Amino acid sequence: MPKKKSLLLTFSQIDYDKLLELSEDANMKANEFIRTLIQITYIANKGMDAKGYIEIGGYGLTFPPEILEDFSNKLAESFKDFDFESLESKIKIKPTERNYKAKEIA
Repeated sequence: MPKKKSLLLTFSQIDYDKLLELSEDANMKANEFIRTLIQITYIANKGMDAKGYIEIGGYGLTFPPEILEDFSNKLAESFKDFDFESLESKIKIKPTERNYKAKEIA
């Protein structure tokens, strides 16, 4: 069995409340929700392995390309009429010290 690692995260009360709300909406515990976000982000950034499979969570769960293609098509169909530009114009980022430091590094 692979060794497990622990990570201590510090949240603002607002971020913690959002995490709880999102995880409840997904019928997950907060830690399961965070792990799922990691897996989804990894898949979005790294894609399939050389054989065309995606492994989820390191537990031996893989998806063949046919299922992923069907999922991808359904996901694309779900967002076909979504106005991302309109959403972008409604998002406002409140300036914080952390935002300014990130810009300086970039």
